[in-house]
Amino acid sequence: MLDILKLKGKVAENNLNMTSLSKKIGMNKNTLYRKIANNGETLNLGDIKSICNVLDLNFEDACKIFMNM
Repeated sequence: MLDILKLKGKVAENNLNMTSLSKKIGMNKNTLYRKIANNGETLNLGDIKSICNVLDLNFEDACKIFMNM
């Protein structure tokens, strides 16, 4: 389950917003919003990898955000 608050925090730490994140990962902003709206259930591994790369997330941060650990 996606922790949207932690994701938005990391986005802000990188001086981005969700729209600019969507551009950097090559996804339409509406698609990104739709994918995260349902607790990230429709985010696929490629989406998560792209977000991790853009936000320079380490394994621990990625687990906290995308697996709510």
